[in-house]
Amino acid sequence: MPKTYTLRNVPDQVADGLRERAERNGRSIQAELLHIVETAVIDKASLLDRIAEFRGSLKSPMKLNDIDTAISEGRP
Repeated sequence: MPKTYTLRNVPDQVADGLRERAERNGRSIQAELLHIVETAVIDKASLLDRIAEFRGSLKSPMKLNDIDTAISEGRP
C-alpha cells in the first residue's frame, strides 16, 4: 500500500528550484518529488547490484580500497 510523507521546512531556494524543475518536466511538484526519489532509490540499488556483480567476477576477492585503486588507475 502506498505511503504518504510530508516534507517540512523546505528552504525557499529549494522550493523554487523544485517548482521550476517540475514545470520544465511537465509534472506537478508531487510527481517531480516522487520521480526524484524513485530515481535515487533505483539508481542506488542498480549501482549496488553492479558492484556485487563486479566483485563476484573477480578471480580473488578485493577489498573496497583495492577497487578504488583499480578504478582510479583505469583497470577493469
